[in-house]
Amino acid sequence: TFEGTNIRGQIEHGVFDNLPNLQSVVCLFQEKATGYIPPNLFKNNTKLTNVYHLFSECRGLETATNLSNMFLTTPNLTTIEGLMSNCTNALIKLDNWFENNPNITNTRYAFYNCKNMIGSLNEYPHIITGKSKLTNAEYMFTGCSGISGDLPSDYFKGCTALQNINNHFQNCSGITGSITTSIWEDCSNITYANY
Repeated sequence: TFEGTNIRGQIEHGVFDNLPNLQSVVCLFQEKATGYIPPNLFKNNTKLTNVYHLFSECRGLETATNLSNMFLTTPNLTTIEGLMSNCTNALIKLDNWFENNPNITNTRYAFYNCKNMIGSLNEYPHIITGKSKLTNAEYMFTGCSGISGDLPSDYFKGCTALQNINNHFQNCSGITGSITTSIWEDCSNITYANY
C-alpha cells in the first residue's frame, strides 16, 4: 500500500478500528513504524488471518511490550511470518502472545534478530505449545539473545502438524537446559530440524 513512500512515524491508536472486514495486513508498516505499537491494535478485526512482515525492519520502533493484547480478538489468525523480523531496537517482552489463536500455521521469522527481546521461557513456556495447525516455525527466535531460561520439555507438545523448526532458537545464548525426548512428543511430522 505504501511501499516506496517516505511515510514514517508513530502508529495512531485505533488505526484499524473502522475496518471490521480486514483479513490481511502484509508489510504495511515495514520499515515505517516508529515509537511504540498501540495496545489492542486489532481489537475490531476478528476476520484477520495474515500479518506477514507487518512490522519487519522497523528499526525506529522503541517499544513493543504490549503484543500480548494485539491478537486477543483474532481467532482466525494463521500467518505471523516476519511479524517483527529485524526490529533490532524495539524492546519486546516475551509473552503468551498467541494463546487465543489456535489456527496459526506459520511463525517463520516472526521475531528474527529482535536483539532487545527480553523474558524467560521459565515464565512463558507455552508460546507455541498446543498449536496443532502450526507447520513452519523456522527462524522464529533466531538471534533473540535476550531470551533466557530452560528449554521446556514440552515446548512443541501438541504441534502435530509441525514440519520445520530449522534455526528456531539459533544464537539465543540465554536459553539453557537440555533436549529431552519429550520435547518431540506429538511432533512426528517434523522433517527439518537443523541448527
